[in-house]
Amino acid sequence: MPEQIIIDLHNSNNAKELTGNLIHQMEFNTVEGWINSEFNREEVSRGERLHEAITVLGTRGSGKTTFLMSILKRYRENRPDICVIDIIDPTLIEEKGHIFLDIISRIKEKVEKALEDEEVNPISNNNFKKKDWQDHVQRLAHGLPLLDGVGGEMTENNWQDAEFIMHNGLTAVRSARELENNFHSLIKMALDILNRKALLITFDDIDIDFRKGWRVLETIRKYFTTPKIVTLMSGDIRLYSKAIRKQQWKNFGKALVINEGQHLGKMQEFNEMVIEMEAQYLQKVMKLNRRVNLVPLNEKLPNYTERFDILIRSADGELTEIQDYYGGILSRFGVFNKGQAEIYRNFLLGLPVRTQIQFMASLDDSNRLPFNNFHLADAFLNDLYENSIDVNLIYSSSKFLNTVILKLLLKVDILEEGYQLQPTLQNHSQNACLTALSFLSSEKMRSDPFLIFDYFIKLGYTRNLQTAFYVQEENLNAPGPSLIGLANHAGLLQDKVLRDAVGLMNAYTRAALNISNISESTWGGTIVLYTLNAIAKQGREKMSNRIDIAFERLPHKHIAYIPLSICQSTRKQSGLLIYSFYSLLGTIGELLRKNIDIEQGLYDFSQLRTYPMPDFVAGSNNRGESFSIDERAEERYHSGNSMHLMEVLMREWAKDYKDIVLSPHLLGKISTRFFFALLNIEHGEVQGNLGELFSLQIVAFLNAVLIEESKESTEKLYRGINLNNVNTSPRIFLDNLRHIERREGSRKELKFSRWLFSCPLFLVYLDPYIIERLQMNMHRPFPGNIFELSVYRGLCEVSIKKGNLPESDISSNANYEEIAMRLQSDGIPFSFFDALPRGSTIGKNKYILDNLRNIFGNDVDASQLRDFRNYLKKRKISW
Repeated sequence: MPEQIIIDLHNSNNAKELTGNLIHQMEFNTVEGWINSEFNREEVSRGERLHEAITVLGTRGSGKTTFLMSILKRYRENRPDICVIDIIDPTLIEEKGHIFLDIISRIKEKVEKALEDEEVNPISNNNFKKKDWQDHVQRLAHGLPLLDGVGGEMTENNWQDAEFIMHNGLTAVRSARELENNFHSLIKMALDILNRKALLITFDDIDIDFRKGWRVLETIRKYFTTPKIVTLMSGDIRLYSKAIRKQQWKNFGKALVINEGQHLGKMQEFNEMVIEMEAQYLQKVMKLNRRVNLVPLNEKLPNYTERFDILIRSADGELTEIQDYYGGILSRFGVFNKGQAEIYRNFLLGLPVRTQIQFMASLDDSNRLPFNNFHLADAFLNDLYENSIDVNLIYSSSKFLNTVILKLLLKVDILEEGYQLQPTLQNHSQNACLTALSFLSSEKMRSDPFLIFDYFIKLGYTRNLQTAFYVQEENLNAPGPSLIGLANHAGLLQDKVLRDAVGLMNAYTRAALNISNISESTWGGTIVLYTLNAIAKQGREKMSNRIDIAFERLPHKHIAYIPLSICQSTRKQSGLLIYSFYSLLGTIGELLRKNIDIEQGLYDFSQLRTYPMPDFVAGSNNRGESFSIDERAEERYHSGNSMHLMEVLMREWAKDYKDIVLSPHLLGKISTRFFFALLNIEHGEVQGNLGELFSLQIVAFLNAVLIEESKESTEKLYRGINLNNVNTSPRIFLDNLRHIERREGSRKELKFSRWLFSCPLFLVYLDPYIIERLQMNMHRPFPGNIFELSVYRGLCEVSIKKGNLPESDISSNANYEEIAMRLQSDGIPFSFFDALPRGSTIGKNKYILDNLRNIFGNDVDASQLRDFRNYLKKRKISW
């Protein structure tokens, strides 16, 4: 049966002596073996200098101090023949103190106490030992003034007697030359008086202060060369390296470095010499076969599986295996899928032990105390501040959470791979930030559903819009479209109304699409409609397919107008009339803000607004600080009590948001799946009317939510459902609904999906047949007002513009990045697209043509697939 290593969360915050099994038990046994071998070493020959110091390496918080204290405790209790010196921390020694003097002082105290404890007889042997000891100390003292930082200068400025200076100077020089031998004699004499076999001396945190640390290393190198002293020291090898390199550069001297290094261009030669000297110094003072590394727990657990169980003791005394304990923590933050949980668990287990204990202890406290007493990100504060994250702003107002996250992702250029807030990067500090922000987001979303829609727009939509920004900049007179430009234009780094932010994002994206000559195509959730009656040039009889004419005699026109906006070009008097699913998302999010007047909000968001488009070709960029409001909007407000009905429905729906735990990575996967579903729909046989197309887009969103939440469920509800995206019909979604209805646990597991299925502002745009199917899944009827407020039939009377779409998904380089992202999101193996000759290309192509037509289209051929593979190889894209 494996032995147990217990971490008591509320009794392990400070370094202390431990008994029993340690977290670093294997390393403890190794060091103990080395120490014992040194104690058993035979006397060395005259002139032989030993360098057998034992080094305990680890990062800050890895448990080095506890490790050293436990070693000393073991030898104090079990080896009375060993003289154990308390841990020496150079950082605690006063500025003018020298480490060598501190060591001698500690030994001297022990010896003199031992001499005083014995009965002193004038003719006893002990009295002669005391005199002999004083003589050893005196001989050693003569050489100490010449130690760096100890003695003063014996010059004519301080002393007037030249003969005195000569006599004492020569004595000091001779004593300094004999300092090592005198020190060894002193140690031997001390051990004889103490009746001990050897000294065990430990140094902690040598690497913190470079100047003091260098003195310690030099003291060990010069004087700790006797088998009578066993030396332990701890630190971070990276800091040791810096301290040694600093001293080696200093040894060159400023003049030499400037004159030969900089002026003669030999800095590389100097650097290589420093590297060589550093390596040799480390190998001498800290021998490779005398080093142990206190590695993080994620590297230890595989080796501990059969020998030790690491258990966590919480405040209630319950013991839980550490991986299971982290599993419980992650489920608290909406991470249920085993694969996703493993990503976070490996990162957390890789943190310093001290950080892990503080993190787990704080969470354990929050289970017993009000949550506002615990700041979730405190364990990661150093990394958050290092990356200029305004933690106080997040704590004080959660509405800025996604704004702060987006600012970080744009600043360090990791939006594409970091938007799901998973610790999958190579930079540890950034991983710590993503983990902290992920946990914060999950906790904040428990009580504030606005943040869900805020994430969908500011992070999910923004990340996927970058595929619209691949343009040839040589054709432009100004910087081309970019994610940073999008964020600035749309005010995504401000607390802007979400629907207005989406309007400005749409305007920026449509301007970017103008460069690619697809300005009037349906793309990325933006549907281009025919111009309104008031600004169209055709006769009224030719405009029956326009939205304002279609709803002229129909009720609920204001609801139909919520996703509608105008993208105003600087070149044309009339702009693009855009119908956007993301505008609807933004509206829902804003209506979920706390303390908002929902009815007034519905009126405001139904106003037709105009948003300026930047002109990338001409170089003009009208920022989106202001927008114009359609003056004819007031005529849409006289629709009986429909606005009040919608307010009641939305308020009741918002109350149903409870006991829903979400993680940002789930929202990120939903965002990407839905975006590529939109591209599927837009590159397929586009519906000729707005009602069918917009209903299909909503269905694609709900299907993305259903699939991704099913994949996260602990009941593995994804088994048997169709993981493909909606394309030209709602069939896939309806089949998935039918399958989920038959699965036990779907009501308990799929809370988020079921909540969104009942959103009134989705239902009023859906095909009534789909609403009926959703009612069957919910096992309760929707309010009859939903059918009364429906605008689906009216939208079916509205035609959409069909611009020039790209020839095919794979024929244009601008779409290659989209395809690669889609393949990665859908879990398609990269091996099928690797340009290297691994396996049969014919077999790979057959798989692609048979299974991936929904991504590549029906007309793709082998030559286009070859071009796509070459593109991936040239851009070094893989997944």
